[in-house]
This record gives sequence, C-alpha cells and structure tokens, in this order.
Amino acid sequence: MDTIKTIIIGNSGAGKTSLIARIVSDQFQHNSATIGVEFNMLSLPGLENRIRVWDLTGDMRFTEIISLYYRDCEACMIAVEAFDANPRSTFMKWYTKVLENSPCARVILVVTKMDDARVHPHQSSIRDTFLSFQEPFRTVFLSAKSMDEAELRQTLAPCFYGLEPDARGIYRGVDVRDVRAGRYSCCVQS
Repeated sequence: MDTIKTIIIGNSGAGKTSLIARIVSDQFQHNSATIGVEFNMLSLPGLENRIRVWDLTGDMRFTEIISLYYRDCEACMIAVEAFDANPRSTFMKWYTKVLENSPCARVILVVTKMDDARVHPHQSSIRDTFLSFQEPFRTVFLSAKSMDEAELRQTLAPCFYGLEPDARGIYRGVDVRDVRAGRYSCCVQS
C-alpha cells in the first residue's frame, strides 16, 4: 500500500497538532508548541492509501529544517485560525513557501478553532472571508475540540480524492513509476 505524503503547516498555536491528535486517537488535548516535526499515519474513508502526515512547527526559528519536508509532498494542509486578524496574509505567507518548495502539491486550507467563543457571533462572515479566497484551494472548517474523529475524517477525506494512482499507476495524467524514477519532476495541477 502506498502513502500520500502530506504536510500540515501554519502559525504556531493554530491547532495543527491538536487536530492531528484528534484524528489519530479521538482525544482532544491542548498541546504545547511542536518543536521541529511530528509524524503520523492516517486512514480516511474512501481512500485506499494511507495519509503520511508531517506536522511541522510554526515557529519561524526552524524554517530551514522544516523546508526539507515540503519537498515532494503531494498534499499540504495550511492551518489558519478562524479568528486570525489577517487570514489572507497568514494563508499567503505559508502558501508562498509551498509554491517555492512543492509547487504541484494539492493545497487544503484548514480553518481551525471554529468552535471558539470569538467565532460564534461572526461565524457566517468568517466563513465568507475564507471562502472568498479559496480558489483553487479546497477549504474545510474544523474544530478538534468539538468534532470527533469520525467527523474530522469524513470532512477531510474528499480533499484527498484524486491523489491516488489509478489501477494503471497513472496519477494526475502522469505514470507514477516515472515520477519515482526521477524521469518526471512534477505532477500536473488538477
């Protein structure tokens, strides 16, 4: 069984590690800042391949180290807090790094902390703000605290559809064997 290399990035404190922990073990915990990188394997409904997730620190002191993990990733989840003061700027800061290091990765905008008390009075305007700049990204609205493991998996799974090779080994119009052998440097954007 192959895996889909995925990174999750975003500012420190955006809830990346809590989100992955909830999906993996169905337990919510407030986590301290990730130092460097954490690794997890996920299974999502409707996907034959497992998701290999590299949870990268948001601490800018580790920029050089974490940029190595961007290479050859097939998907990138960019976590932005629902109540971020400037969500477009935050998203673009991380998206630019993805373009520099892995331009063919599928980008998934993960809006975190949707259950936060600061969000409730403004929930529809917050959704509108994020949806206004989502194209060509997939956008999901999540809460590690109030959503259980099954809800999170169900919500995330469609974001990964189409990232698996078909029965002939063709992925996004490219033979996966050519990519792995270094004969093709980038997959076609979907």
